[in-house]
Amino acid sequence: MKWALLLWATSPTAYNVHSVYLQQEHCQEQVARYETIFKQTNAKMHAECRPAKEAKLANRTDVVYKHYVISDAD
Repeated sequence: MKWALLLWATSPTAYNVHSVYLQQEHCQEQVARYETIFKQTNAKMHAECRPAKEAKLANRTDVVYKHYVISDAD
């Protein structure tokens, strides 16, 4: 079963699908990660995993995840 990571600010019904995982454990790890980030930054956001079939996967999201890698080239 696929699992969807959902993010929302005001209502669990007004969510955005962030990503989809093949295992619930991987999704739950990301929930814990984002909840920690939200707590540290005092953001009023929430994260939750739901079975992907219950989430509207066609919903586009305006949530952006950027990953930067900085290396020290010798």
